[in-house]
Amino acid sequence: MKNRIKKGSSMISVYGRSDGSSSILTSNGSESRESIDDNKQGHQSLVEWLNETLPYLNLPWEASEEELRACLVDGTVLCNLLNQLSPGSMRMGGSFEPGCVNIERFLAAMDEMTLPRFEVSDLEQGDMIRVIQSLKALKASFSDDGYDKNTLFARRRWSLPADHSKGVDSNFNDGGSQFIEASEINTSHAQILDSLKSNSLQNTSTRSLFDMLDRLLDESSQKMNVSHVYVSILRGIVQVVEQRISNQAENLKNLIRSEEKDVLQIEKEKERSNAELSKLKQELEIVKETHEKQFLELKLNAQKAKVELEKQLKNSELRVVEAKELEKLCETKTKRWEKKEQTYKSFINHQTEALQELKATSMSLKHDVLKIGENYFQDLTYYGIKLRGVAHAAKNYQIIIEENRRLYNEVQELKGNIRVYCRIRPFLQGQNKKQTSIEYTGENGELVVANPLKQGKDTYRLFKFNKVFGPESTQEEVFLDTRPLIRSILDGYNVCIFAYGQTGSGKTYTMSGPSITSEEDRGVNYRALNDLFHLTQSRQNSVMYEVGVQMVEIYNEQVRDLLSQDVPDASMHSVRSTEDVLELMNIGLMNRTVGATTLNEKSSRSHSVLSVHVRGVDVKTESVLRGSLHLVDLAGSERVGRSEKQQANTSPPEFFRRTSENSYVCSN
Repeated sequence: MKNRIKKGSSMISVYGRSDGSSSILTSNGSESRESIDDNKQGHQSLVEWLNETLPYLNLPWEASEEELRACLVDGTVLCNLLNQLSPGSMRMGGSFEPGCVNIERFLAAMDEMTLPRFEVSDLEQGDMIRVIQSLKALKASFSDDGYDKNTLFARRRWSLPADHSKGVDSNFNDGGSQFIEASEINTSHAQILDSLKSNSLQNTSTRSLFDMLDRLLDESSQKMNVSHVYVSILRGIVQVVEQRISNQAENLKNLIRSEEKDVLQIEKEKERSNAELSKLKQELEIVKETHEKQFLELKLNAQKAKVELEKQLKNSELRVVEAKELEKLCETKTKRWEKKEQTYKSFINHQTEALQELKATSMSLKHDVLKIGENYFQDLTYYGIKLRGVAHAAKNYQIIIEENRRLYNEVQELKGNIRVYCRIRPFLQGQNKKQTSIEYTGENGELVVANPLKQGKDTYRLFKFNKVFGPESTQEEVFLDTRPLIRSILDGYNVCIFAYGQTGSGKTYTMSGPSITSEEDRGVNYRALNDLFHLTQSRQNSVMYEVGVQMVEIYNEQVRDLLSQDVPDASMHSVRSTEDVLELMNIGLMNRTVGATTLNEKSSRSHSVLSVHVRGVDVKTESVLRGSLHLVDLAGSERVGRSEKQQANTSPPEFFRRTSENSYVCSN
């Protein structure tokens, strides 16, 4: 029915209103106003009758011919209409049967009632006048002034071809047809009893049993006497109905028991999961306490070393004071010798004595200098021992850093190696914001989508994501959930980021952004590269990183290097900043396959994979870490009929699936 509605009118028009009405031309070609009013009034009364008979249709009061065609084109409404007017008159086929089969059943019933009919082509794509006239005749035949609904004709089943009637009731038509015919033409009692001895009642549907009971009651009410044969028939029917009801009750009990067992099993699994989770939490607390104790020990050692250094500084200051006192003492001795020189009044003796005194002073200074040198050597030896302790503590600190790095990546793995986010694109300018299919977005990633074309439980569908970003979400908010993964790349892990959706859904806006000149509009690609190079610069004292870039295109199961012609073994280009990567991306985008669609003037028709390979060498241990960041720009996943792609640029869905798998292989 869905495909046929699209041929006749849009899906919205089935539930909308239309002001169009057909007009009736006179013999000379001019419109007759009175004929138009009568036709419009009769058309509206027919729509009212359909809504009263089948309330679930909910057709507009002024429904156009195209809306009426879209509603009747699969034949289901026509068969339900006859069943409503005369219960049990039409047997419906399975949901897999085409619509023309139901229409042929309806037309066969119309021929049997000698009412005006129409052709299948009139309902599918022809003029609706014959269809409307046939429905009006059917309405008149079941109105108060037409046939009586309680007549035998209204209650009988119209005989259809054998290939039109399938299902449970077919058993009754095959196995119990002799019994039904016997009851209708009033055969002898002996024949009826022979039918009761067979298994025809067991093979008859419940609906047919009640029809038999209805006929027997009518006949008994006319004859006003009940024979033994009719009593046997009624007793057999009641026993079969009771047996079926008992079987259904037993089936319901078995179903409830199986459901209870499933609930108990789910509760046990939940308890086991909670126990494992509590065990993991306890282990995490133990590891946390161990690291806190190690940190406190390192802090205490640092404080002790600081106290020792302060003591050594105070000792050095004391030695400086002693040197100053010694200098003062030298000055005092010099004055004393000067006084002796004045006393003895002998210039030569004074010079000799002064020379000897200076010699003695020199020897004393030399001795003091040697003593000070020995003290300095002892201090240096002591400081060397302390320095080795500090180096050992630094080595333990490096081990702690490696452990923290491992725990960080384990936390990322616990959050999920594969994370799926949904971003809702805001309405474009000029679009009606009320025409949205989104009914609800939850804080834990729930998304409920409404489909007005389906009835019952299929009207709403629930999707579960890691997180749902609303139309007001900024580029920064979208990137914050993927930012912790950038650090994992430098720790030797592979990360792949890609956007999936139809053309015009905002993939390029999210991944690249409308413009890289504005910091607010920058996409995930630019922010991820900028954060990656920022982390390499901050770690350059401990780890030396080398960054290389590859960019390939996957188009119709063919892989092509967008930066050169070297595939296989795509070329690797060394980069040192985000600007270098963006320059190579611009070169690759110029070589990428694009095409025009009704949704975008310039749309990517292939998958592009930008791979950023990072190689890090630890300065102290010389260990090597390798990680990769894959930024994938997938082509649009919409249907051909929606985007109206050119045939040369269109790949079947199988090709799209295979190229997606190839891009996954390239990313790993």
